[in-house]
Amino acid sequence: MVHWLKRIVVAVIVLELAYLAIGNLALRLPLTQVLVNQVRPDKFEVSWDAAWTFYPFRVQVRGLAANGQSRRQQWQLEMTAGSGSIALLPLLTKRVVLSDVQGEDVLYFQRPRLRPDNDYASTRAFFPPIRNRVLNAAEPLPSGKRPWRISVADASVRGTHQVWLYQVRARLRGELRAGLRYRTRGGPFALSDGWADLAIDDVGINGDRAALGDIRVKGRVALSEFVPRETRGIRVLPHLTLDAEVSGDVSSLAFLNPYLRQIEGMALAGRGRVAGRLNIDRGTLRKGTQLDVAAPVLTLDLLDHRASGSGTVRLAVGQETAGELGVVVEFSDLTARRRDDPRPLLVGTGLIVEARGEARLSPDEALASGASYLSVGLPAVRVPDVAVFQHYIPDHVGLRLHGGEGLLHGRATVDTERLEIELGLTAADTDLGIEDYRFQSDIDLALLARTAAADRDAIDLAGSRLLLSDVRLAHGDNAMSDAWRGRLAVDTGRVRFPRAEPVGGLGLRVRDAPVRELLDDIEGELSLSGSVSHLGWLNQLIANTYGADIDGTADLGATLVLREGWLAAGTEARLVSDDLVVGVLDYQANGRGSVLLEIADGGRRPDASIDVRLQDAVFKRPQEDIAFIEAADLQMRAVARDLSYDGPTEDVSVHLAIPVARFTDMRVYNRYLPQDSPLQIQGGSAELAVDIALEPADAGGWVRLNAPSLKIRLDNQELSGDLGLDVTLAGGRPEDMAFDISGSTLRLDNFRVSGDAASREGAAWNATVRLARADTVWRPPVQVSADADLMMKDSTPIVAMLSNYRGKHGWIEQLLTVGRIEGEASLRMRHNQIVFPYAFADSDEIAIGAKGVIDGQRRDGVILARYRKLKGLLKIQDGKRSFDLIRPQKKFDAYTPTGPTE
Repeated sequence: MVHWLKRIVVAVIVLELAYLAIGNLALRLPLTQVLVNQVRPDKFEVSWDAAWTFYPFRVQVRGLAANGQSRRQQWQLEMTAGSGSIALLPLLTKRVVLSDVQGEDVLYFQRPRLRPDNDYASTRAFFPPIRNRVLNAAEPLPSGKRPWRISVADASVRGTHQVWLYQVRARLRGELRAGLRYRTRGGPFALSDGWADLAIDDVGINGDRAALGDIRVKGRVALSEFVPRETRGIRVLPHLTLDAEVSGDVSSLAFLNPYLRQIEGMALAGRGRVAGRLNIDRGTLRKGTQLDVAAPVLTLDLLDHRASGSGTVRLAVGQETAGELGVVVEFSDLTARRRDDPRPLLVGTGLIVEARGEARLSPDEALASGASYLSVGLPAVRVPDVAVFQHYIPDHVGLRLHGGEGLLHGRATVDTERLEIELGLTAADTDLGIEDYRFQSDIDLALLARTAAADRDAIDLAGSRLLLSDVRLAHGDNAMSDAWRGRLAVDTGRVRFPRAEPVGGLGLRVRDAPVRELLDDIEGELSLSGSVSHLGWLNQLIANTYGADIDGTADLGATLVLREGWLAAGTEARLVSDDLVVGVLDYQANGRGSVLLEIADGGRRPDASIDVRLQDAVFKRPQEDIAFIEAADLQMRAVARDLSYDGPTEDVSVHLAIPVARFTDMRVYNRYLPQDSPLQIQGGSAELAVDIALEPADAGGWVRLNAPSLKIRLDNQELSGDLGLDVTLAGGRPEDMAFDISGSTLRLDNFRVSGDAASREGAAWNATVRLARADTVWRPPVQVSADADLMMKDSTPIVAMLSNYRGKHGWIEQLLTVGRIEGEASLRMRHNQIVFPYAFADSDEIAIGAKGVIDGQRRDGVILARYRKLKGLLKIQDGKRSFDLIRPQKKFDAYTPTGPTE
């Protein structure tokens, strides 16, 4: 037995010595390398500086260099030293089994072989060189041949390494251990039991400066089985298992973005120092993951906005957020902009963005389920120019932001259960505009928005408010110096955004939907309350047509109904005021009242109505300080059709009704008479009733005035009595204050006349004037063109004018004994002139005719008087009077007054 043992030992030693002699001799002979490289030179070649073996099937080598190509790839491998063991029997079944493989200072290059269906123009220059291989076209994949299976166990490399894969080039230092499995001809690949302690000195892409520097990675790594040609780049993530400590400087934070794809619309860029731990299990981040980045240069894209500055970033999966990736981005200083606008939106410090999403890293964006939590917190950051917020206001609203500086603060949070926004904006001397109106105003805006508890598709805006103070309004070139203020609050209200699409559990898309596009289609109903110290903004709806004007202070209650982004039927605003000012035509009323604004037909070109009610109001003209009408009730309804949000419409109708009003002093009407008119109202009060309808090109209705004790002075005569005026509006152009008043009637009852030389106060006198045809322009000085029918009880006023001649011509006294006189007259009043082209009245006993002109420089005319067969002509020239009995009829007929005749 001992003898056999000795013989076995001797045999083993002899065989080992023979193996050492033959094996090492073969490894040292150049012929061996030549023979090996002749096996498949098109597939691979290998060389080494020195190689040896101490026992069968294990080789150690120095200066190893190999390169080769498959039908799709070309590669090159170099190492300063290496060793490994191979099993021979599996080679018979086309299996390569390697174990205990070690290498030092490894260089590995790999590039693709060109495929005709790919364009390599932008990347080809950055592929690595492969020794003795030409960058040529890929070969077609084989069919029907069994692939090789390669298995490597306990492989490790240490030292300084270079890796160049396609366009990515890296330098590394340290140790890497792993086992791998691979099947040729496009089969699966797997990496197991990996462990790394590496320092990444730099990484370059497409020849650019290193994206990473001084990076250290220490921990375990593995890749589950995948097919390389089908799974490239980020698609490897679901197969990756990594638990490692990492640290280092990065010149691009874009490497974090694969972790942020679940956070809708969020992307990072910049550079900084990274430190922390990555724990990834088959593409899912696990508890313990935490990366902290101190970034002197930091850029965050969120929705369609970009914030730039410096700050910190933290990615973490903690115990409290198991299964979720948490991201916190905090800016120590920032400038935020919309990505399509170079103007700064926000400038300041302390912006904090917090987000949570699934920790699973999906390589397919279509499979990303979205954020489960997103929060943006703002301290008081500066808004250099509020005009940049114009982007968020739909164009059809008509509001324009022209400038101003402000402060913005607040927080916005959205998760799977709710949306909550609290934003505050304060700004001084903000420049606002609506069409040609411009405002300078201080603004205090608070926006509160949250998803409704019972309806997650609706946004509840209750609690939002807007305060405007120190508002100064300018319309065109007319500035309003008096500052005013306004307050508006949302009591209740919900809105919906039809364009918003749910993402994951969120009820609102937070990807890239611009805010203005969402507001373009907004729908909902809001109940508002507030107050305003100036109602002039309502006039923007009616363009000051017919002199219509609303002003004053008021408390406000409103209901807004929104459909497809526009005001809809059901929208109304109710204004109640103790100091309401309403102007129409040439009047301005002030009193207690209300205004109701309603949208009758909504949409892009809505119809709206404004109903105004005044009680116990006083009237005056805008330029007067003292009111001349009091105790008036006023009802006005303005209907504006086909409104445009870009400006007021001209298609406006107004209905004005004043059931009763009292004139305190009729002398105010003297301002409508030409200068130096011989007719002047001396006093008296009156009652007024009005019911008129005004259209853009028409007018209708009536005005009634009753003055029971009116006093009038006509030249040197004083008349007193009752006046009744019944004005009929038969048509007109209200915008020009031009009216057809044909059919109107003037009644004088119980009048008495007194003059300088004689008085006729004994018997009451009356007269009626009916305007057969009459047009007037009702603004000072009034313009009138009228033809009238006359009826007078007697000739008392004419006799009073002739009374200075009664002693010489006693027959004039007989005129008083003549009763009813009828006739006709024409009157033209324009440019401060009164012209009587013709006036004539007669009876069986008498006839009276008059022609003349009156203005500020002259009073010229003639008056013809006939009693039976006696005739006389009173001539007035430059205010001087003379009585003529020679051919008075002929002289009357020949006289033509000069002045406006139409």
